[in-house]
Amino acid sequence: MKNKALIVVESPLQLLAAFEAIQYYKIDSGLLVVRLSNEQRNDTQLTFLNSYLKLNQFNVFYVTINPENKKVIDFLKLFIMAISLPILRLLYKNIILGSFRSGFISLVYKWCSVNKDFIFVDDGTSTLEIKNRLELHQCRCFTQFYNELANAIPNAASNEFSSIKATIKKTVPLNFDVLFIGSGIAEIGITNESVYLDMVERICENYTKRGLTIRYVPHRVESAEKIAKISKFSGVEIININYPVELLGIIDNMVPDHICSFYSTALVSMKSIYGCEATSYFFDYKGNIYEDEINNVYQFMSKYIQVKTA
Repeated sequence: MKNKALIVVESPLQLLAAFEAIQYYKIDSGLLVVRLSNEQRNDTQLTFLNSYLKLNQFNVFYVTINPENKKVIDFLKLFIMAISLPILRLLYKNIILGSFRSGFISLVYKWCSVNKDFIFVDDGTSTLEIKNRLELHQCRCFTQFYNELANAIPNAASNEFSSIKATIKKTVPLNFDVLFIGSGIAEIGITNESVYLDMVERICENYTKRGLTIRYVPHRVESAEKIAKISKFSGVEIININYPVELLGIIDNMVPDHICSFYSTALVSMKSIYGCEATSYFFDYKGNIYEDEINNVYQFMSKYIQVKTA
């Protein structure tokens, strides 16, 4: 009997984690639902990544639903999914979902939750932020945060990025000095753009003084104007990629000697996959509404990589 799954994701990181879950749980076929959002960078990365991963054993269905300012067509699509998914779930042994923090994914969970074996995958740091919800609903979780969640969620399984590691062993990556992973902390109001640019420039100067060159990978929410300002920093080259940075060594055959950012879980995953050194830069976010969540992420990262003040 085939081990089939219904998979619903809405970000490149979720799709990459789902790909690893497919290998881990030995899923051999099913339906992959990819929710697009009309956000160009996110949707471009999702469609490219799905094509690159070659999940040919899955029927793929793309659906575009605006996250905000929904129109009549968006509500109609949600209505159709609310009717069809509870029926489709009967065909699948497993259901693999993206972040429980998402309103859309939470709706899918409600529609499909009767007598089904759910597996939630990571979407950056959101898994740490919703640990209590995962525990409450007794959901399985396939996560790179296994050590942090194992006690609270006995059904958690560890995402070791085994499929990516197996692929990288077959290639010969070209090393370069420093990869700076861009962040959207200014865009979501944790800091402002001026402060962010000052911190990035100061960090980059510390590397260039040591004769190192920096390649900066923008976050998908960073504006072209902001990226243009960063490109003028001494020793900085902008590289735009349309896939999760964890695949840099496979798709573009490049691996940095060192990676840095603020609080990005990519720092931990990149170190795990490629063995490069990693630094997380701490900044002043005291009093921010996300303070407790950010504290948890920095505490997690401090167990695996170096954390320094920006």
